[in-house]
Amino acid sequence: MRILISTEVFPPQLGDAVAYVPAVAQALAGRGHQVRVVTPVSDKSATALDQRYPFQVERLDLGRFWHWRVRLFLQLRWAEVVFVNGLLAEVSALNRLLRRPTVGRVTTDSVWEYVVDQGWTRDDCATFQRRRYHRAIERFRRWRNQTLRRMQALLVPCQSLGALVRSWGVSPERVRVLPDAFIPSAEAAVPWPGPDTPLRLITLGRLSAWQGVDELLAVLIAWDDVGLLVVGDGPQRAALEQLARRLRLEQRVRFVGWPERATWLGWMRGADLCVLNARHPGTPPGLLDAWAVGVPVLAAASGGVVERIRDGINGRLVPLGDRAALRDALRALLDDPLARASLRAGGLLSARQEAAFDTMIERLVGLLEEVAR
Repeated sequence: MRILISTEVFPPQLGDAVAYVPAVAQALAGRGHQVRVVTPVSDKSATALDQRYPFQVERLDLGRFWHWRVRLFLQLRWAEVVFVNGLLAEVSALNRLLRRPTVGRVTTDSVWEYVVDQGWTRDDCATFQRRRYHRAIERFRRWRNQTLRRMQALLVPCQSLGALVRSWGVSPERVRVLPDAFIPSAEAAVPWPGPDTPLRLITLGRLSAWQGVDELLAVLIAWDDVGLLVVGDGPQRAALEQLARRLRLEQRVRFVGWPERATWLGWMRGADLCVLNARHPGTPPGLLDAWAVGVPVLAAASGGVVERIRDGINGRLVPLGDRAALRDALRALLDDPLARASLRAGGLLSARQEAAFDTMIERLVGLLEEVAR
């Protein structure tokens, strides 16, 4: 097949979502498919690095009106099937002329995320689905829903997100659940960069209003023996750093942004516990990463997390937004090395049995072939 993959995030950008498209494109190319990737220009020097991939990378300058339209049109005309991981507006606008079969991947409610990032609402994702807002937001939401309905299939990583997409008016038969997999990475021996405390916590993800890092900071106030490494970046980073100073946690909390993937996976291996406290409809990539590197997980019971964690077997769940439950569960695990070891073993087993990358790719290939026919 001739497969075109569109994405808004691609190396040398950093983050927990960046590794997906390069890994998938390389796996598809390794199975004999012709693969091309289109992505916005983020760093003009990155073009030289693109030569290392066994597939073509087309970087679009979205600031040049005709430049990106002509180049994207030519790529769409070449493709037999399009796998949309980003650039939804750009791909859908041109593909209305060419009508190439498309498979979209939905990992969140992007409209909700955008509205929250802009500070226009503090509603959680579930409330956002029920309420009505300013006409500009509603117009954005209608456009998103109409665009997704025109696609031949939509991939979601969990059942809860599938139900959300169906509530947008997408035909149920077009929504396919394909759980995410751990993306293999080179191992790096890196020293722990976080606070020098007897017990080490790590959390990672986009630092946004729904990530729950503020609740985690509040829980740490009473414990002098616990340090926290915060991996990630986002619109709330400055506010969270200010909160840590206000709570006098500067010596026990460190914000490190996004390093290379191999680096923060190495840091995970040095942690006693990974805490994922996000209020999010999808499945955080950090869950699979923690399982695969052997660090026990404590997570808020939201979205796809409750579909993958079996409480007490391969992780611990705490009620969403319950700070007291978070504090108690966190302290109990930190004080019980045997419980952490049990969760670590359960996570490693889940990574092997439920998050195998090759299995995900085989299912993806089957769906792309079905849609392309």
